[in-house]
Amino acid sequence: MCAEPVARELRGWLGETKNTLGDDCVNPRDPTRTPGGSSGGSAAAVASGLVPIGTGTDSGGSIATPSSFCGVVGLKASLGRIPTLSSPDDLLQWLSNGAIANTVADAALAVRVMAGHDPADPVSRRSTFATERRA
Repeated sequence: MCAEPVARELRGWLGETKNTLGDDCVNPRDPTRTPGGSSGGSAAAVASGLVPIGTGTDSGGSIATPSSFCGVVGLKASLGRIPTLSSPDDLLQWLSNGAIANTVADAALAVRVMAGHDPADPVSRRSTFATERRA
């Protein structure tokens, strides 16, 4: 699995994935185009075959946009389904986590693996879905 690279969440609104440590990320399907932002690095890594599954955070299209630009699947989980560690006054607690993969099945599996309650996350869910209890 690939954790989200250096890009920051607000860069997603710009539709690009900038890298403060090196070259900017490009779309592996067409290097003249952007992979989208801010989870564009994860989407590009999955699309290029570098990793089978990537992670992303989303508050306004930062999983869906790069996934669609790179031709892969993005699955944004509901707020609180996948725990996020941040301070209570941090805006990061309102980001939804999700998975980026080549197939819907792989993205769904990744979300199921990452999901769960974390007492350190104030918006983390305590309950599971009925369909998951049968698994």
